[in-house]
Amino acid sequence: MTVFTDIRVQPAYGFEQALISWTLNPSFDSGHVYIYRSPNGVEVSDEWEILNLDNPVIGTNFFIDNELDDKNFFRHYFYRLVLEFDDQYYDSPVIGMFNEGLNKSEYGVLRYMRKQEYLRMRSRNGVRVLHCIPTIQGTLSDGVDSVLSGRLGTPCKDGDKEDPEMYEGTNLFTKQFSTVSQTWAEIQSIGALTVEQVEDSLNNFLSQQYKLRLLGFPTPEVGHMIVLPNTDKRLLITNNINPFLFKGYLPIAYEVVAEELPRTDSRYKIPLPVLNQDPVRPITVNRAL
Repeated sequence: MTVFTDIRVQPAYGFEQALISWTLNPSFDSGHVYIYRSPNGVEVSDEWEILNLDNPVIGTNFFIDNELDDKNFFRHYFYRLVLEFDDQYYDSPVIGMFNEGLNKSEYGVLRYMRKQEYLRMRSRNGVRVLHCIPTIQGTLSDGVDSVLSGRLGTPCKDGDKEDPEMYEGTNLFTKQFSTVSQTWAEIQSIGALTVEQVEDSLNNFLSQQYKLRLLGFPTPEVGHMIVLPNTDKRLLITNNINPFLFKGYLPIAYEVVAEELPRTDSRYKIPLPVLNQDPVRPITVNRAL
């Protein structure tokens, strides 16, 4: 069975870092991912170095190697991923820099396009936002049945845990978001105000849909939350995730449609990290809110 697919290594020598991203078989999406690095890529070798022994990747699909220390040498490093799931371990293929089908010149074009997207947002119509990825594994909320831990939500007031539908609507875990990344977005359009009914309530609220352009990473998915810190509006990505791709498969940016959450939603109670006002890099990562 294939566990890891679409593994990419994208070095940024000027920042002395590399971005490793992947797609995980949905059957294993609650596992722990460990990243190993090697200077030669030999599968059986004692030169593999684990980069995140005490901080496995959970619930997201990328890892930033900040320890290249390689600004002037342009070495070609290799990576492999190991998934821990139900006391079993699954290895990915060995992936080197530029193994995604690009040569060094093409990668330079890709890096330039991504940098221009970032600079355009930062200097023109972009705003700093927080990109919040929901938790899929962690400490359960009080009263939540572990048998039903695959569903997001909380039990109904009578405590009956036999019906999974009773867990719809809110969050299953004490930490609602496993990863919160500061990044940039461009608000392309705002829809007309519509009247929506608050779930399980007779109250209504005014909602708007936002069309956003996001950077290529983190990869947006339905259910991710985008926060506009200046107004504290919290938007849930609902549909229409359209990528802009280099050579048909490498993301430069995404356009998404997100809907404003009502102020009564529990996600407004989550305290957010302080924004970095002028980030050197497009993305800074905080974990577990």
